[in-house]
Amino acid sequence: MERPVFWYKALGAAVLLTVLGLGALALGAWREAPREGYLAYATFRDSKGLRPGAEVRLSGQQIGHVEDVRLDPGSLRAEMTLRLDPAYGLPDSSLARLDRDGFLDPWHVAVDLGSSPFDLEPGGRLNVAETPDWDALWPRLFSGSGL
Repeated sequence: MERPVFWYKALGAAVLLTVLGLGALALGAWREAPREGYLAYATFRDSKGLRPGAEVRLSGQQIGHVEDVRLDPGSLRAEMTLRLDPAYGLPDSSLARLDRDGFLDPWHVAVDLGSSPFDLEPGGRLNVAETPDWDALWPRLFSGSGL
């Protein structure tokens, strides 16, 4: 008895297209960050490969996301646009730094609260603390060349 090979191929193609379509839909929904909140800016010496959509965290909890990362042509520093949840009023003396949970985890922007009685205004600039380049430090530490 001859099997209907055409129908097997058609069914396989339909399943493949469905899986690809659902994957593209899920990826689009995951990458599209909400556009609610106010903008703030931070300028870092090195972006550590951070991309738009990365989390902005306060005390380990997400309070926003990175909306844009670009290289400032004048200073050659990474200019980041952050979209922050207005429910969390940050003092204007707050400090932004690049951090990650573990050695292999992705980078995110961590915000440390400042002590100023004044809130960061929409469009304001966060103070920054530069993060040591641990990725470059570890090989030097264990190679015997020292620091």
